Amino acid sequence: MERESHGGARDAIVFVPGFDAKEKDYYIDRYLALGLANRLEDRRAYMEPEPVKIAGLSGRRFTFESQGGAKKTVDIYEIYWRDLVEDLNEGTIRYRVFRGIYLLLYWLSASFKIGRMSGIFLLQVTAILGLIAAWEYGTVIMAMTAIGTDPNALGFQLPSQWAEALGRWGQALGGWQLWLVTSALLSFLPISINVLIHLLDFIVRYAEDDTVGGVATLRDRLRHRLTGALADVFDSGDYGRVTVMAHSLGSVLAVDCLADYRFRPGEAVRFVTLGTPLKMMAAISTWIRAEVEKCLHRDAIAEWVDFYSDRDWLCTRVPLHRGVRSDRFRAEAISLRVSLAQQLTAESHRAYFFDRAVLETLLD
Repeated sequence: MERESHGGARDAIVFVPGFDAKEKDYYIDRYLALGLANRLEDRRAYMEPEPVKIAGLSGRRFTFESQGGAKKTVDIYEIYWRDLVEDLNEGTIRYRVFRGIYLLLYWLSASFKIGRMSGIFLLQVTAILGLIAAWEYGTVIMAMTAIGTDPNALGFQLPSQWAEALGRWGQALGGWQLWLVTSALLSFLPISINVLIHLLDFIVRYAEDDTVGGVATLRDRLRHRLTGALADVFDSGDYGRVTVMAHSLGSVLAVDCLADYRFRPGEAVRFVTLGTPLKMMAAISTWIRAEVEKCLHRDAIAEWVDFYSDRDWLCTRVPLHRGVRSDRFRAEAISLRVSLAQQLTAESHRAYFFDRAVLETLLD
């Protein structure tokens, strides 16, 4: 799409980060800005200190100057969305106990679909089941201990003798020896188990798409934020090219948005995905698979470039349905310079922002 901007054409990048973004511009400040400034040796990069603003959005402006003196301006809008996702760990003890049981059953069922795809995925889903079981065990122990103190802890009254017995069992099963062993094992995780459970619960809620009765559920709220941001960029009229870039689970949200976005005549985007888990998500949700195929056939998505790496154990290339062909889709494997330890701790999942091929694709 070509538009005349105020003072010359600029590019806009609408960036949808993954689940681990803790605040707005988290990835721009800690990863993308460093990669753009240091990994493109043939260009000088400058990030303006003040945010750039259009109606409804604020972002960061980057200016690039090539060795020949040509300049390019790119405005990047990072769309933070994790604040829209309720944290299971903040629910009542009763809700956590029963939701934990549901998650364990859900991922047990999903493991048969996911585990067939690769040995790595089988290991991952086995670890997921173990982590959910460990979290649920701790939650049940907390519930039993709470009942010993308050027979109404679960929201309904238990006989006092039952409550006393459950309290004693909770104290016995949650003794310091077991706590010490469990803490030692969980210390090897790259993030806390509560954050992992929050993530797994989000994946289930999103994949199930439980929109009923016109109520704005999680998927509705996420789509609303993303489509609103994209509309703000188009409505500004300031940009000659618009790129939607998505990382990790952000790529699932971006696919969901772009598959059904109401583009107006003359509007188009370039789509860049980094380290996407779409293959795993499509395995457990038929509607996500359908959204991928819709994106592959949309004329308003002028190009889709998918970056993946065999050293990123949390991703694969975007799955293409048999018989689907798109001359606008390109999957590009990159070789991340990461150690085995970084692969095990999932640090390799963030290395895309320092890869030259990714950065050059964003600018060229």
